[in-house]
Amino acid sequence: MVWPFSEKAGSYREEKIVDFPEAFDALEEGFAIIDKEHNIILANKTLADMVGMPRYSVEGSKCYQVIHNANTPVLSCPHIRSLERKRITSMTAKEPKLGSGTYQFNASPVIGSDGNLRYFVYTIRNVSELEEIRSDLLENKKRWQLLFNKGTDAMFVIGLKEDGRP
Repeated sequence: MVWPFSEKAGSYREEKIVDFPEAFDALEEGFAIIDKEHNIILANKTLADMVGMPRYSVEGSKCYQVIHNANTPVLSCPHIRSLERKRITSMTAKEPKLGSGTYQFNASPVIGSDGNLRYFVYTIRNVSELEEIRSDLLENKKRWQLLFNKGTDAMFVIGLKEDGRP
């Protein structure tokens, strides 16, 4: 694939500047271009690795079969909501086909100059570590609220300087 126009130079170039499949393979997220009928047009290596399939088997398949191991579209999938709303949608969920982690799914519609939906840019990212941190923060918040709301002893907080001294 060629990126032929250089705004900086203000002219068209003949040489190949960006190899998009190679660039997409550099992403740590699973990446796909998906059409309105749920067909995966293009997938990066990360997505193929996530679903445990060779890329040539992923491309041309239905996204709900490859990603969700389902025979029909999954209603909670952001692709469905993005198709209806024609705007970026996302969800965070566990997906057994992808492993034991928590994943964030994003569907970004690409609208043509004629106003019609052309295809979706779809990404999947493992957010297990972020979800674990979020869960720990919520648990600590509950503990602090319980301590301050139910505590019977006098308490005060000392502000510390950046070096940790009072």
